[in-house]
Amino acid sequence: MQFLSGKCSLGMIISNKCYYGLKAMIELALREGQGPITIGEIARAQGIPVRFLEAILRQLKQAGYADSIRGKEGGYVIAKEPTFVRLGDLILFFEGPLMAVSPSATAHESASPTPIPDVLSPIWKRAEKSLLDVLSSYSLQDLVEMERARNSSEAMNYTI
Repeated sequence: MQFLSGKCSLGMIISNKCYYGLKAMIELALREGQGPITIGEIARAQGIPVRFLEAILRQLKQAGYADSIRGKEGGYVIAKEPTFVRLGDLILFFEGPLMAVSPSATAHESASPTPIPDVLSPIWKRAEKSLLDVLSSYSLQDLVEMERARNSSEAMNYTI
């Protein structure tokens, strides 16, 4: 099962690291209760390069989103109930703030001599809040249900 397949409409906003982290968390949530999943299994199921996935899973473990189990039958499991993990929280974990809203920071860092007008700052803040509100309205459980529904409709729509 591959979540977020094809082009991601958030591609302009989130990094590949975040994109792969979301896919890894979806895979862990899809397999909740089935025991540990190896890095290789997650990578194959979600089309994530193993070398990126190893570092991402370490970060997810340090943040308390995933747990690792050592040994021959080891691997990774989701550490929190998918209902309580919000998409917005995961994106903020990987990306930090989604929009730069400080006109003074922009003026100093930019090659442009004209800073962003102060009048735009509240608009950027409102836009970021709206985006986070939408992203945070979805839990991993919501995404698991959407993925399962998508996969079942694809399985039923076959031709010979």
